Amino acid sequence: MIDRDRIEIDFARAIARADELEAMAGELYELAKGDVSLTLTLLARSFRGENGKLFLQKGKQMAPEIFELADQMHKAASNIRFSAEVIYKAEKAAQTLAMY
Repeated sequence: MIDRDRIEIDFARAIARADELEAMAGELYELAKGDVSLTLTLLARSFRGENGKLFLQKGKQMAPEIFELADQMHKAASNIRFSAEVIYKAEKAAQTLAMY
């Protein structure tokens, strides 16, 4: 395989992984926004007593943590894209210099 092809494939793989990570972050965000709140609401109707209250309080603390995790995943995807772009440009420049 020619180095040029390897550079293109490596770049495409990195971008694909960043896209996957960003998609997972989006799904996690949607899960925290909808399913967690709905589940806690349903549990609150039938989960009574002190232990029930403690469980629901802990559950309510989870949503912000899930949002934070989703945000961190978005940032990681962005960093992967940025790094891939820098490496891609550097490898292309090195390849061009090697031709001369």
